[in-house]
This record gives sequence, C-alpha cells and structure tokens, in this order.
Amino acid sequence: MDITRSIALMKLTTINLLAFCVFAFLWNCTVSDPKAPKTVLKIGNLSVSEYEIQRQYNQAFQGAQDVESKDLERFEEEIQKKYLLLADAYNRHFDTISSIRKRVKYASDFMMSVKGGYLWKQTVLPQLEAMAAMTNEKLQRRSRIYYFDAIQCNRKAALLELFGSDTLFNAKARYEQLKREVPAQAWLREDKIQMQWPFGQYVPIADQLEAMAPGDISNLLTIQDFGFVFRLDSVGKIEVTEADQGNFEDELKYYAEYKVINSLYDSIKMKGNARFNDASIEKLSAYLAAGNTIFNYSGIDTLMSYSIDRARQYLTVPQYLEILTYNLQPQNIQSKQD
Repeated sequence: MDITRSIALMKLTTINLLAFCVFAFLWNCTVSDPKAPKTVLKIGNLSVSEYEIQRQYNQAFQGAQDVESKDLERFEEEIQKKYLLLADAYNRHFDTISSIRKRVKYASDFMMSVKGGYLWKQTVLPQLEAMAAMTNEKLQRRSRIYYFDAIQCNRKAALLELFGSDTLFNAKARYEQLKREVPAQAWLREDKIQMQWPFGQYVPIADQLEAMAPGDISNLLTIQDFGFVFRLDSVGKIEVTEADQGNFEDELKYYAEYKVINSLYDSIKMKGNARFNDASIEKLSAYLAAGNTIFNYSGIDTLMSYSIDRARQYLTVPQYLEILTYNLQPQNIQSKQD
C-alpha cells in the first residue's frame, strides 16, 4: 500500500473515532442542558448543531427514550457517514457550484420555514400550545350545543351566478328563496346540523357561528370553494363528557392552528404589501392555457412586488421558475389558479 493511501486511511480512521466519541458524549448527555454547546460535531469546515442531531434522532426513533444499543449504533454510523460525505464535499469546494448552492439555499429555506421546522417550533408552536390549552372558559363554550338549519353549496360560483353577486342571505325571505332552490339544484343540499364549539370541520367559520343568536341567519360563509348559509334554530346545554374530551382536544388544536396561521398570513400580507402585475400574470396564464409547459416560458416580466424591511422587492418570471425548479415540494403549475 502506498504512503499517500496509508495517510488517508489514518485520517479517515481518526475522524471516525472522533465522531464516535462526540456522539457517545452527546447521547449520554441531556439535550435540554442549557450548558450544552450549540455545535456538537465538527469535521473540517463542517459544523453540526445540537438541534440538527436531535431532529434526526427524533425522526429516526419518533422521540422514543428507550432505544436499543444496536439501533443507536446503526443510527450513529449512518450519521457519521452522512457528515463525512458532507465534509468531503466542502473540502472539494462543491459548495461553490452555482446549481448546488441554489439547491442547498432553497433546501435550507424550506427546512427553516416548513411546518414543524426550527422557525415553526421557535415562533408558532408556543402560540399554538397556549391557544390549545384546556381552560374552564373553553369548557363552558364547549358545553353549549347549537342546532342549525343549513344549506350547503359545493359550487360557490354557481350560487353567485344564480343570485348575482349578492351573498347576503340574512333576511328570512332571501333564505326561504334559497331553500326553494335546493330540490332543483344538485349542488345545493339542506341539512339539520348540531354542533359544539369550536365546530369541528367548520373551524374556519367558527367565530361567525358562535356569534349567532337563535333566529339569526348568516350571510354566505365560505370554506375554500364551498359555501354555507346557516340558520340558528336554538342553543342548548350539554355536559362535556370524558368520551368527548379527546375530540374536543383535537378540535382545539385544529382551531388554534387555523387561527394562528391565518393571523400570520394576514400579518405577512399587510407588512409585505404585495402587488400583483395582472397583465404579466394573464400573459403567462394564456401561455399555459395553450397547453404549454411553464418551464418553456421565455418571458422576463415582473409578476409581483412586495416589501421587506421597507425595501421594495420584485419577483420576475425567471426568479419564479428558479423557485419552482429548486422547491423541495414540486408544484404542478398548469393554470392561473395554480
């Protein structure tokens, strides 16, 4: 064996030994220890954080505490191989290749911002836990049962075409007029529904439903492309049983997630002050409507603008195509709606 290869093998063995020692230390320490270092593994120019190792551990073992030693050894071995490869990639300057840098950038952005990712856990999760926590006030709200007469529509556009742009059905005469249309329209359905707060699958319109008094008729309420008009007939009292506790907790989590996420979206819209270039979007839409693929589009138009830190940013077609190319969640863009 030549001397160069011998030295290389010695280096690799040393790195493996160091990595194993670090992992042995890591898994025998409490990860939540405030004194634990942020970086738990370093190979050459590559540093691996405590959070990243813990995330992969939770992903591999679903957060289990009692993991067999052979499974832990296999996990450590796979982690070592992965980061040795990454360290070698840095050493070979693969990170300077434009396409790789872009893929890494979009992957890291995705991991930071995805639901359940680092940013989510640091900013959103505490709000969700607080809002979903069980309290006496929430139990009192749950103890009311609402009896509705409801008209459901699975084609909101058809309903608007039937009644024009008028979505106000809160007058009794208008509601009765809508009910008379139910037998003639396959996309309309009348139901008797009884629900408790936060109204299960109707969480997106829970605030409007809870605010109703007996005899009230709602306006046209929408969830995605579905439309609903409710008449509240009466409100009763019901005991929140132990059997209902699980359903209530699940609904509270859904309610909290919907409220927090929509609040964030509204905040982003307001602060971002997004403005869409309708002419450019229509031009791209016409190209797609003709059966073309979006990646063959050669336009360089500006699709939208938005604000970040008071500076105006612009999204052009080439930038949008780059996002689609490197996005970890591929999007099938075939129409304006997509």
